[in-house]
Amino acid sequence: MGDVVCGGFALPLRNGLADDVYIVTTCDPMAIYAANNICKGIKRFAERAEAFLGGIIYNGRSAVNEPSIVESFAEKLGTSVMGWIPMSEIILRAEVRRKTVIEFAPESETANKFRQLAVTILENHKRTIPEPLSDEDLDEINEKVDMIIRDNERRRL
Repeated sequence: MGDVVCGGFALPLRNGLADDVYIVTTCDPMAIYAANNICKGIKRFAERAEAFLGGIIYNGRSAVNEPSIVESFAEKLGTSVMGWIPMSEIILRAEVRRKTVIEFAPESETANKFRQLAVTILENHKRTIPEPLSDEDLDEINEKVDMIIRDNERRRL
């Protein structure tokens, strides 16, 4: 649908075009921050029974690849991670060709990940009213990310 920045998020919910929202995020602090802000909006719609949070989708395309950070974030929101999109060269190659991964490489493991994610979403009946994190909770996540980055730097030296 869009994101908070482009303004394409609230209008479809306000117009009743979505029942559930799935947020795709990485471990990056700004991505978690934006996802948390989206949850603030979803909470307002969910409290009026207009749209709910269906879950979080972990995007592994980040400098920090630590699923436990996103899993912890989802748990604090009151939801769960529905699946993950791996870091994959196939995704980049499909983008260059202006195709979906399933169109570009239908037999690939990456295409199978997208299929699995689609089935998980279709079968998901858990709709939640998210409980957005406080600034302090977000700071804790940022500290974990920073620690991982520092550990990775030490290993490279």
